[in-house]
Amino acid sequence: MEHQSTWTENMPARMLAYAGRLMEKTRSRKRAVYSSKLDKLPSPRFYMFYLGKKPPKKYELHLSDAYLEPSWDLELVCHVLDITYGRMAAFLKNCPPLSGYSYFVHTVESRREAGKDLDEAIREAIVDCKKREVLSSVFDRYTEEEVAESMKLQWNADEARRFAEEEKEEAVAEECTNMILGMIREHLPLDSILRISNGTSEEVLAVAKKNGLAIE
Repeated sequence: MEHQSTWTENMPARMLAYAGRLMEKTRSRKRAVYSSKLDKLPSPRFYMFYLGKKPPKKYELHLSDAYLEPSWDLELVCHVLDITYGRMAAFLKNCPPLSGYSYFVHTVESRREAGKDLDEAIREAIVDCKKREVLSSVFDRYTEEEVAESMKLQWNADEARRFAEEEKEEAVAEECTNMILGMIREHLPLDSILRISNGTSEEVLAVAKKNGLAIE
């Protein structure tokens, strides 16, 4: 299982790598895979716990969707569980640790939207959760400082991933714009530009207008 605050459909590939390492550790002996006798393995289940502003696009992710060509020889299904506060599935009512974590994340995000910095937002969320007896087992086991540091690392990692995704999207958009601009300068007709770039007529005309060019 893995937690995600940003949507990704690469989770099955990541889960495949995790599963290989874990199954090696669960073998009855080191070289059991080379034995003629069947070495039993634990039955795997894969979950992505999703916390995001928008609902998940899918509730099942398949490794086969990533294949360049259709193949059913190797499949892995990752189940997406939306644990976002306010959209939580009914089963979370019977799972205090997950529902508590969802509330904690919601509380931190609410404080940040109110203008608090990350450290202050986490501290206030901890105080609020302890007052409501949310995540009691966590606070019984770890100090407030340990919880705060762990959550700070998690948020910083999530923000780094979001920043990387935004940069990637901007780079792709810039590359597409430059391609459209080049075709306009080569006097290609609009229908050819649309077919090659997969852009819309509005996008192409906006690029032309911005650069003081006309489309023939």
